[in-house]
Amino acid sequence: MPIVLLLLCWGLAGCSSGPACEPRVPVQVPTAPPEPLEETESKAPVAPGMTWVQSHWHWDGRRWVWSPGHWASAPPGRRWAPPRYTVGDDGQHLYTPGTFGCIAQSEE
Repeated sequence: MPIVLLLLCWGLAGCSSGPACEPRVPVQVPTAPPEPLEETESKAPVAPGMTWVQSHWHWDGRRWVWSPGHWASAPPGRRWAPPRYTVGDDGQHLYTPGTFGCIAQSEE
């Protein structure tokens, strides 16, 4: 039964050409992230076509957690978009998580 629901949802959502591209939404956080830790990029990918995901601070809902740099395989039609740390007009800290986002057709 779960497979039927998945297939139905997939067909209704018009996902035949791949997953939908969701906008990245910033999350309000209580503080700016700490200063980045020093790390060096691995010299070569583990397999052809892999993308280097730069080390960064990630907000886990309670605290900042260091995410070490690593090689990752991007899903088809996606590329790594690094996290963003900003301050809103009201002075609140905002964090937009990094993700493998959609590649616009003009970028392919």
